[in-house]
Order: sequence, then C-alpha cells, then structure tokens
Amino acid sequence: MTRKILVLACLCLLAACAATRSAPSDPPSQRSTLAAELVSESARTLKELRAATRHQILDYALEDARAVIVLPGVYQAGFYYSVHGGSGVIVARTSDGHWGAPAFVGVGGAGFGLQIGLERQRLVLVVQEQEMLERILESGLNFDVIAKYDVLGVREEAGRGSLTERRPVTAFSDGVGLMVGVAMRGAVLTLNEGLTQAYHGQNQGKAKAVLQGSNAPGIEVFELWGALSANLPKGQIERVRTP
Repeated sequence: MTRKILVLACLCLLAACAATRSAPSDPPSQRSTLAAELVSESARTLKELRAATRHQILDYALEDARAVIVLPGVYQAGFYYSVHGGSGVIVARTSDGHWGAPAFVGVGGAGFGLQIGLERQRLVLVVQEQEMLERILESGLNFDVIAKYDVLGVREEAGRGSLTERRPVTAFSDGVGLMVGVAMRGAVLTLNEGLTQAYHGQNQGKAKAVLQGSNAPGIEVFELWGALSANLPKGQIERVRTP
C-alpha cells in the first residue's frame, strides 16, 4: 500500500511539473514566453555542464556535432516502474556550418528505472552523425538508443578517447552516467512543433525548416548560440581539468 501511495504521489508531482510547460491550450503569448524561458534555461544548462565536464570532453564533442539537444529538466518519477517528462531545445548546424535557430522538443514515456520517488536530471545530447539527426527529425529518439552508447556523467573520468566516430549520439548528464542510462530507458524524445511555431511564428514553418534558419525572436537565442560556441575561460578550464 505504501508503495502504491508513493507511486501515485510521484505521478501527480510529475504531472504538475509537466503542467508548468506549454500546453496546446495555452494562449500563444504565454507559450512564446515559456519557450523563451526554456531557451534561456537551456543556455544556462549548457554553460554549466561544459564548465563541469572533466577534461573538456563536452567541448570536444561539440566541435564535430551535427546537432545538440539540451534538456534542462527531465523528470523521472515512480517506484522501479517509472514515467518520464521534460522539455528542451534542439539546435543544428546550417549548411554554412554555423548554428541555426532552436526548435523545441519534449520527453515522455515509461520504463523501468532504479530511482524511487522523483528525480530531475539535466541532459545534453550531442548528435555526431547526420543520419541520426535526420532520424530524430523524422521519428524522434528512443532513449534506449542512447543507453546503448555511453551516458557520461560530467564529473566522471572520461578522456577525449571516449568519443568515437561510430557513436551517433553522446549524452552528458549532471548525474552518474550509468544510472542515468538505466533510469531513462523507455523515455522517448519528440519534436514539439506547436511550441516551435508559437515561438518563431507560423510563417517560419516546421522544426526542420526552423533549424536551418537564423531566426532569433529574442536575445535568449544569442545566449544559446554563445553557450554553444564560446570557449571556456582559461582559469575555468584549469579547474575543470583538475581532478
């Protein structure tokens, strides 16, 4: 009985967390505001995870990335059998090699995890193959695929050799990589076309077209581009390299 109560409480809490994000019934102005906040949160998440990742391995991964997905808050709730929810942004390189405008994604699904109660993870997914990016844009991404590769905790020991050409996507988390990989099984990432159009405007088209443009509805987009492109300050790099 206690377990059932805990599960129900966690599911209710997860639903409340998801409700803070944009829903289709929200007014367009409210959805646009929530989208702008999500872009800002994503920029901050990327900066912090880049600074915290040992040996600059996230920086190295970004050098060859075809796209980056930033999830400032992915919630997992349950008792062994878990549900997932969260929102984030995806940014891809344009034909000239620069970063394009952000589109929006959502995470949902259910599976088996090791957590009890409610847990929040921040994730950065670095897509290193064009084929994987196309697959994500067409049909989304099952987190079981990510778990098949490495999920690297930012404070774990990992060198640049951990990045291989055969890995189509690499995930970085502020949790422990192995635990995150197991706990996130069953989660699915999909494009949020409604939020993308609410933020950029109906005339900008769907997410795939938005990603190849340079539309910046607000200054938060420049913050995100800066987080993707800027080098870490020298002193910060030294601290990251120090065990």
